[in-house]
Parts: sequence; C-alpha cells; structure tokens
Amino acid sequence: MSRAASVFGAPQSRAAAWSGLPYLGATNLQCHHQVMKDSLLVPRILWAALFASTLIYLLVLEVVELQTGSSWETLLYPLAFAAVTTAGASLMAPRMMLRRRPARDTSTVTHDGGYLTTLIVALALAESVAIFGLVLGFLGAPPTIVVPFFAVAWILMILRFPTKERVDRQSARS
Repeated sequence: MSRAASVFGAPQSRAAAWSGLPYLGATNLQCHHQVMKDSLLVPRILWAALFASTLIYLLVLEVVELQTGSSWETLLYPLAFAAVTTAGASLMAPRMMLRRRPARDTSTVTHDGGYLTTLIVALALAESVAIFGLVLGFLGAPPTIVVPFFAVAWILMILRFPTKERVDRQSARS
C-alpha cells in the first residue's frame, strides 16, 4: 500500500501514484482532513504579507524624497485620533463580527472562513494605523512622530498572529 493510501485510508489512483500528488486520488472528506491540518497556512501567509507591507512602508519613507516645509502638525492630532479609533476597532471588530453572525446550520459541516474574515478585518484595521504614520512621514514629520504609529500597528498585528488555539477558540464561539 502506498504512503498516500495509508495516510488517507483509501486506495490511491494510478494518476496520483504516478504524479506523487496524494490529493488526486483522495475523496473530498480525505482532502478536508489534510486541509484542516494545513489550516494555518493561509492565515499565516496573510498575516506575514500585511506585516511585511508595514515594513515596506518604512522602506519607502527612507527611499523617497520627502516634502520639506509642509505643515504636518495640522494633521497630527486628527490622524492620531483616527489611529487610536482604528486600533480600538482592530481589537473590537472581530468580536462584534462574531456576535452578528447568524446561527449556522449544523446539519452540514462546512468551513465558512469566519476566522479568516475576522483576521483580515483586524489586520487591515491595524495596518491602517501604520498608513496614518506613513501619511505623516510623507508630509515631513520626524521619525519620533512616525515610528510610534508603526509600533502600535506591529503590536496589534503580533497580538493577532494565527495559532491553532485561536482558530479553535473562535470556532467554539461561532
């Protein structure tokens, strides 16, 4: 018996054995088990991409010729207020989204992506804090003003790093 057949508990097709792809000969249920095993791959890729984008924003601020003499001070407090608001929303939005979801039909088991949706919303709101810092940086604000916006965004993103425990906890709530 091949390795794929022993993993999935079903015989493997010749095409799957020839190609080395165990999913090719597997049934939907068998693939579902493997996908659930790899369920953290997509959330972690999204997390890394959004985290990396904030690093790219800092790189852009270093490379691009910035405006001098612009009045960044006038926008400091409105953007700081917007950053605090979106930081709070990043922490609260996933819980609010879970409360508003309709009850699921338990007769069919599906992976509805609720965790992924709330993760994307939370990370996008966290990233917006860094974008407010980016705007201030483009207007000529010094690094002592810009970097705290990025630091808050990074803290919010690190708090949302996808782990199996978080996925299981959210699945239990929904």
